[in-house]
Amino acid sequence: MKALVSRLRREQRRAGILSEIEEWFPGNLAIVYPELDDPIAHFRSRHSPRFYWDSESISESLTTLPEKTRQEYVEMAHEYRSGVWRFRGGAAVTSKNGIPWDASTELEEIGRDLHRLEWLVDIVIAGIVEQDDSALTYVADALDTWVAHSGPSSRYWEDIYEIAQRSECLLWLLFLTRNAVAMPRVAIEQLLACLAASGRLLFGMLEYHRPNNHLVIQAVRLAELGILLPEAAGSDRWRALGYDVGYKEIEHQILPDGVHAERSIFYHRIVLDTLLQFRVLQQRNCRETPKWIDDRLRGMLRFQRSMRRPDGDYPQYNDGYMNDAYIRLDAGRIGRVLFGEGVTEGGRDVRTCLVAAGIENGDGSTAGREVKEHGSQFFPDGGFFVHNDPLTRCQMSFRCGKLTYPASPAHMHADPLALEIFDNEPLIVSSGTYSFNNDIAMRNDFRGTAAHNCLTVDDADAVALYGMFGVGRLPKVTQRTLLDGGSQVVVEAAHDGYARSGAIHSRLVASLGACAWIVIDAVGGSGTRDVALWWHFHPLRRAVVDGDNVIITHRDGVKHQVSWFSSRRLRAELKHGGDRGYEGWFSRNTGELSARDTVRIRGTVPLPFVNATIIRRLGTDRRSSGHIQLTDPTPLACKIGGAPSHESNGRVSIFWQDEQRTLICVIDGSFLKSTEIGVQTNSHCFLIQVEGNHCNAVGEHLETLFIDGVHLSSAAINGREARLSPGKQGSKITKEGR
Repeated sequence: MKALVSRLRREQRRAGILSEIEEWFPGNLAIVYPELDDPIAHFRSRHSPRFYWDSESISESLTTLPEKTRQEYVEMAHEYRSGVWRFRGGAAVTSKNGIPWDASTELEEIGRDLHRLEWLVDIVIAGIVEQDDSALTYVADALDTWVAHSGPSSRYWEDIYEIAQRSECLLWLLFLTRNAVAMPRVAIEQLLACLAASGRLLFGMLEYHRPNNHLVIQAVRLAELGILLPEAAGSDRWRALGYDVGYKEIEHQILPDGVHAERSIFYHRIVLDTLLQFRVLQQRNCRETPKWIDDRLRGMLRFQRSMRRPDGDYPQYNDGYMNDAYIRLDAGRIGRVLFGEGVTEGGRDVRTCLVAAGIENGDGSTAGREVKEHGSQFFPDGGFFVHNDPLTRCQMSFRCGKLTYPASPAHMHADPLALEIFDNEPLIVSSGTYSFNNDIAMRNDFRGTAAHNCLTVDDADAVALYGMFGVGRLPKVTQRTLLDGGSQVVVEAAHDGYARSGAIHSRLVASLGACAWIVIDAVGGSGTRDVALWWHFHPLRRAVVDGDNVIITHRDGVKHQVSWFSSRRLRAELKHGGDRGYEGWFSRNTGELSARDTVRIRGTVPLPFVNATIIRRLGTDRRSSGHIQLTDPTPLACKIGGAPSHESNGRVSIFWQDEQRTLICVIDGSFLKSTEIGVQTNSHCFLIQVEGNHCNAVGEHLETLFIDGVHLSSAAINGREARLSPGKQGSKITKEGR
């Protein structure tokens, strides 16, 4: 009800607030800071509350950065001052007629970044590095034109989320320049007025109807303004409301395993960045942070560490981009200083250096130990599984749970059971987001099921999509199996997004060794359906379809193979820069598009249907063969090429062989017998891999395993080394069983 009333009265309330704050411009600070005779002189000399750093230590902290980093920062600032702007790695925009504040008319994303004012902070910091006071003159003039052109009554103050994030930037500008003699009084005056206007608008206009990253960030920024501007009229109410709403939203939105509830890694990073800044301010001003919040922050840091790829980027699940002006800090370093563990991630090092300086050891060293997440990590609340192998620089991530935050699903993509694979370089990746603005068709092409490494039924999305942010019924995703045998892992999940078509899709992903994976897709139901598997390759890769195989070549010559075998014949189509967003396009950052290769493997098949896909780095020998069959609970016999027969009573039995290994995978079976390796076991979901003289087995509740008639625990048996792995069960799986 509070959210509904808030939304219905927003325009009326905003008009009243604007009429109030218009009296503060220009320069009428007596209304805003009624207890201060000279607000500017007061803020120039004030020692507390404290910002992220102590003013006298800024120059010294910046000298600790590598010379190359400082020089790059200076060069970037010089570009801005010469009328060249580039944001988030995008193309440069040049203006010879001053700052193009109206760039949003033609270049919406550039205009948005200009009005965020982060680039002005960069210019100030570069001026400190160079000891160049002319940087302050430029910034003061820019602020003057911005207030005249884009003051609180303009459309650039309509987006409350942008106001909240820009308030952080205005605070940086204030605390970086307040002691500088070269910074004109009028510029400090404008900063103080804009900060007060931000606080007043946030206090009256929190977006209760958007209980996602918007609301938690707005509340935290409001609390920060209340902490840092106690002299402002109403700041005690800002602080109280910010804490109240902020703590409630942190509890609701940060899941017990540390994943942000929207399940977008991009928004997870932005929210974590905001909360870490707030946590530093708390510590700098001797304000106690509840232990449960620190626990959630540790979980957020662990998730971000786990999902970070070896190249420093992240998988793209749900809305998001690789870079953004509001990801300001190296979260790993700040987490390491705050909590004693973490890993430097290589973010915006200049700002991280200043923030960390305020809470580091007195000698400037970073406390804590470096922690990296290796092996398998399962996040049952967030619905993610990730396996990292730092020795081979490989990562596989898999969505195996809820898709979004039901209270606010606007940033959701229809990608249940999607996966991404990184092998020294990005290999299989989602399409990205492209843009939230203007083009609804492209927006929904990029958030549809076909834009991800998923399976589609009847060319439909697993979730109905409406408009820019609307969604239909959310599918139920069930985590079925999680087995972790160290180097050998098995994870399985299912969803009912196609229940309207009478189909249930399940996907099992299992490791086959160093960055080799088997992906088993089963579609249960009855009747005949059009089924398609989508595999999207990074733009650095080129794909060639060769029968039931795709050969993928990286620009450095490394090759991978995607091969498949099914219960019914499928055919493959290669798309590159097609007519639809999901047909061979990739977007790394907002507004960017790169053509890439996409393979759609499709067919009209009777249900139930099963397909097994093998993804592996290609050696000199490309030979492989396999067989897949659906069975009733009666024994099945089949062959791999000319190999001896195998028998199983499994619902799905897969036998596959290449030049290096033999693979046997059985789902929902309690018996398997192989005359080749003489295997019998009690497990109803298991994977057996034979490679040379080594036999590895992992299974759910695996207790009994016979090889060549001998019970196996671990030893060399008849010259064949073998290992038994019962598997580590995820907590949710253990409770629910199978």
